[in-house]
Amino acid sequence: MEDKIPVPRWKKALKPVLATATPLVLLPIPLSIGTDAAWVAFVTLWMGVFYVVEPVPLSVTSLLPIVLLPFLGILSTEEVASFYLNNTGLLFMASLMIATAIESSDLHERLAFKCLLTVGTSEGRVLLGLMSITVFMSMWMPNTAVATIMGPMAIALAAKMVMPSYHQVPTNECFKQNGDAGGDHFEVGIGADPSGALIKKNHDLLKKILLLSIAYSSNIGGTGSIIGSSTNILFKGIIDELFPHSTELTSATWMLYNVPPMVICTAIGWMYLWLVIRISRRKAHCLEAKNDIRREIQQQYTRLGSVSFAEYTVLIILAAVILVLFFYKPHFMTGWGDLLKYGNKIKSSSPALAICFLLFVLPKDPRNLHCSEPLVSFKEFSTKMPWGIVILFGGCLSIAEASQRSGLSAIVINTLNGLRDLPSGLVLVLLCFSGCFLTEVVSTYVVTGILTPIISELAVATRVHPLYFLMPVKACCLFAFMLPIATGANAILCDMGRLRTIDMMKMGFVMNVACVMVQLAAIHTIGPLVFDLYRFPSWATRDFGIVSLVGNETFASSLNATLAEEMVSTTAAAMMTT
Repeated sequence: MEDKIPVPRWKKALKPVLATATPLVLLPIPLSIGTDAAWVAFVTLWMGVFYVVEPVPLSVTSLLPIVLLPFLGILSTEEVASFYLNNTGLLFMASLMIATAIESSDLHERLAFKCLLTVGTSEGRVLLGLMSITVFMSMWMPNTAVATIMGPMAIALAAKMVMPSYHQVPTNECFKQNGDAGGDHFEVGIGADPSGALIKKNHDLLKKILLLSIAYSSNIGGTGSIIGSSTNILFKGIIDELFPHSTELTSATWMLYNVPPMVICTAIGWMYLWLVIRISRRKAHCLEAKNDIRREIQQQYTRLGSVSFAEYTVLIILAAVILVLFFYKPHFMTGWGDLLKYGNKIKSSSPALAICFLLFVLPKDPRNLHCSEPLVSFKEFSTKMPWGIVILFGGCLSIAEASQRSGLSAIVINTLNGLRDLPSGLVLVLLCFSGCFLTEVVSTYVVTGILTPIISELAVATRVHPLYFLMPVKACCLFAFMLPIATGANAILCDMGRLRTIDMMKMGFVMNVACVMVQLAAIHTIGPLVFDLYRFPSWATRDFGIVSLVGNETFASSLNATLAEEMVSTTAAAMMTT
């Protein structure tokens, strides 16, 4: 894991000041307006500032709704508490159970080594193999876990791919003719390098490229399935809360839309990094290096022994969860959930947890039932379960409900009506690039929790299918390739390989732009085939008759004026901490 970055003393001293000043600066907004919507806006802005600046941990900030909303009379304590462990949180728990089982059984290592042996051991093929297996594992495991697993493997491969080249070529020879009968095949090497500078240069370059390939593919792979990233689960939970009658976004439609651009982005990343290697690195390897790499990988694969009962079982359980979620209610066909009498009462977490229950029952070694541990022990699972993320889910979901209940959502829609004149394609481009680059400096959870409700209201206001905006923007929020702090995977790999931030920024910018362009193309080609994007859906049409909109224009103008005056000082204070 990465080391904690030292925080300057003045920043530590400023955090309690900012924590106290933020609510005081924002308090005039609800006091001057006095409506429920104004109080929800106050809580939302307070949480937004805390999420960005982090005077307290994100999970602690996410407890504010359960403290404030009942006292403000917006939601009861029971209503707010129900968002902190609901279908969204339970589905996240199921995904962590599967990830724990994969790691505990060493299935991830077997898949990785087998993939590398199958693809090949030249530089380009090793790069392709690493990216392919990382993308696949990131679809079902947390990105940070995948980075922790694949990072050391990449470093070891980089050393093997470079070092043999300088010990198997005779001194002062640039070319050595192979002993083949044809006489025209050469093994390429270089002369003696007493200082070792060239060895180190090539090794550092290759190590950097392999680690960046894992960082890129772990983030890209997270877009492939709903359980591929915890922010995907949060996103789905917010959509279900904002549009409870929506049936278009399911595990099946998510994969049908996201997997093709995921594959394309991975291919672009592979070609881009391979081109960087070819341009930047002086060719310095010979035929024996490939054989050494394959021999090393084969030894590691042999060390795992034959496929165990635990590996077979975990693989079957993973496949079962994928199939059950995919065919639950796939939207494009009748699913098994549609055939059940009480299928409308079943959410995705129920079948996922039903299958994951087997992980705690089935033994690792059925030949020794009396002493065998289960595939996953609860202690093992609980140590890996990030409960802070579940709390963050609850905070975001409860604010989304409070915004609708108080009428704040209706006010936002009325305020955004002026954007109807802008081309929806232009708005989408701005949103995608904003989401992509915003996640470089702000937590993906924060960006997802804040942008998803806003973009949903924007879509309703402009009468555009909400998924036309939401799906590509959500994917772009995972395309954070430029900074170590952008994602946990980036931070782990940067620390592991001592990568320079400037290197990540220069190379990551190209990947950011390329992947955003792929998503923009996907929503206009694949999107209409998966979702009915050319028609504004009935489930997105809301009836705000139950909410009194008297004075909403006054509220909107007052809110804008107050924000213009009050947020100046809050923004200035927030920028001081960065």
